[in-house]
Amino acid sequence: MKFLGPTRHARLNEAAAVVFLFAGLFVFASLASYQPFDPSFDTVAGPAKIANLTGRVGAFISDLFLQAFGLAAYAIPILLWLLGWKWIRSAPIDSPFIKSAGSALFIGSTCGAFGLLDWKPIAGAVPAGGVAGTVMADYLISTMNITGAILITAAAWIVSLYLVSTFEISRLAVWFRYPIAWIRAPAARISARISA
Repeated sequence: MKFLGPTRHARLNEAAAVVFLFAGLFVFASLASYQPFDPSFDTVAGPAKIANLTGRVGAFISDLFLQAFGLAAYAIPILLWLLGWKWIRSAPIDSPFIKSAGSALFIGSTCGAFGLLDWKPIAGAVPAGGVAGTVMADYLISTMNITGAILITAAAWIVSLYLVSTFEISRLAVWFRYPIAWIRAPAARISARISA
C-alpha cells in the first residue's frame, strides 16, 4: 500500500474513506462546539456536564488543535475530507510526500497569517493563529519587520496551494471568464432593449 494512497481493493478503499470522512466530521464537530471550560490539557476542573458535542475526547482534541493552530485547525477536517474523497473514488494520490508537506505548509502559513493579527476570536482568549501562529509571527516580525513577514507568509501560503492541489495561475482566466460573462450578458440585454 502506498503512503496515503488507496489500495487495489475497492471495498477496502471505501471502508477507509468512511473512516476519513467521519474522522473529519468528528474533528469539525469538536472544533465547532469548543468550550473553554470543558476538561482539557489546560483546564484543571471541568463542568459537571461536558458541553462539547463529541464528549471528553472531542473536548481534548478541540482544545489541543485550537490552542496549537488557532483558526487554521479548521483546515484539518477539510484535509481529512479531501483524503476521504480520494479514497472513495480509489483515485491515486500523486506525490504523497509533497502533498503532506504542502498540507503542513498550508496549516503553518495560515497559522502565521492569523498570528500577524492581534485577534483572539476563540473564547476571547485563544489567538487566531494559536501558539504556532504567535511564535511564527513573532519570529518573522523580529527578523523581517511586518512587511517582510506578510510577504513571506503570503508566498508560503500560495506555494502550499500549489503543493496540495492542482491549482495553476493559468486557470484563473478560465475561472473568471464565466463570472464576467454573467455580468456582461445582462448588460448586453439592457443595451439591446434601450437601442430597440
